[in-house]
Amino acid sequence: MSLRKSMKVDVDLASDGAWIDLHEHPNDDGTIPGFLMARTSVELNPRFSEAVQKLADRKKSASKQLSLAEQTALDGELMVSSLLLNWRNFEPDADDVKLEYTLENAARIFKDPAWSDVRVFLAAESANKSNYSALNRELAAKNS
Repeated sequence: MSLRKSMKVDVDLASDGAWIDLHEHPNDDGTIPGFLMARTSVELNPRFSEAVQKLADRKKSASKQLSLAEQTALDGELMVSSLLLNWRNFEPDADDVKLEYTLENAARIFKDPAWSDVRVFLAAESANKSNYSALNRELAAKNS
């Protein structure tokens, strides 16, 4: 595969987000949860770069380690402030109601340790270059 097809990134897609649909986890009504994720990149995602800088500016002595709860909260903050841009068909509560995306709702969900597996999965997908490739955007444009 050529370098362009395998490595060229769609810069707008990296910043504006790509939908990560969880087809393997449909809701009871058959709808598919999806999350609009910007790329984990200080070069391609200005919000991520700013969020990382803000976290770095919080000075903590080298002898103090973060507790698990503090680390989860920081990871959730980074997710909500710079990577997660929207969601659709997300039913996080036992009432099976699709929750509206707001920053407050996102913070409540992704700072909760019970949702850490989803947060980690989405963070990994936001780092996956194939989700933001120029070739994927070209193929999607041809198919529409």
